[in-house]
Amino acid sequence: MSKSNGVTKSQIDEIIEKLRSEKLPADNKLDLISERLTKLFIENISERTVLGIDVYRYSKYGRLAQAIIPHVMHSVLKLTVENLIEHEGVFFSKENAPKLDKDYIDTGDGGYLIFEKPLQALLFLIYFQANLLVYNTSNVWPELTYVTMALSVRYCLTLHGLYRYESNWYGPAIINNARILASDKLNRLLIDSNVKDWFDLNTNGIETLSVLSLEDFEQSEDLKNLLLAGQDKKSLVFPQKSSPINTIRNVNQSQIGQVSIKDDLLAVYNLHIQCYLNYAKSPEIGKNVITIGNLNTQGIGVI
Repeated sequence: MSKSNGVTKSQIDEIIEKLRSEKLPADNKLDLISERLTKLFIENISERTVLGIDVYRYSKYGRLAQAIIPHVMHSVLKLTVENLIEHEGVFFSKENAPKLDKDYIDTGDGGYLIFEKPLQALLFLIYFQANLLVYNTSNVWPELTYVTMALSVRYCLTLHGLYRYESNWYGPAIINNARILASDKLNRLLIDSNVKDWFDLNTNGIETLSVLSLEDFEQSEDLKNLLLAGQDKKSLVFPQKSSPINTIRNVNQSQIGQVSIKDDLLAVYNLHIQCYLNYAKSPEIGKNVITIGNLNTQGIGVI
């Protein structure tokens, strides 16, 4: 996904070794090393969206369930990527879809998935939650559901700088995400102010997603850049033309508190999203209403 090759150990070592060999006062060398390392990281940092996923109270599960849950999470993630390529071809292809071996940071009880833009992350989340619902209702891999029972998951979306070091992602977008996720005890979908501002700027507010069509995307220069070329590209979430009934039925947003990160206060918002997404047939009922987050607006306070 990243257009940059990122920072490598050899690059850092080369900067240090090169300046060590130059005949300069020690203080000057240290200042120059600091400057060049700063330049190296600035050149390789870029704005990214992080989707944080966390299985609630993972430590309370039994040993077998704890061992199986990482497998379940990877299976649902992989299925979600396949769904996006199949059903959201206007936004995702094999080339630009998330690469779980490169863009996913596994934490065992969840992880962090890296995206270019918040809308891509939100689309992924909608399908992930749909697949999780099918899993929790024993309609896919019922043998595993028997072991883990239904999984309760909380989510967070953050937007900030990230960089690669060797093969891993680092940066404030991940740090902020982890901090916000840790503050939530109510299994919600939380977003930071940067994500809110992105939707305000690009979609007239995240609530507007419930009435947007692909035609609206074509008329916005910022949103048009998210669309892949091809006349046959489709989306299940967004209709081709405006419709009184969209897949995304309701989006509710409310500010619930602030998180303190390095002496800065980061505003946190609660999202509640309901979608009617009918793409995976269950044995009994072929209809699914997907609910992400909840309407509990109890504040998280300043933590």
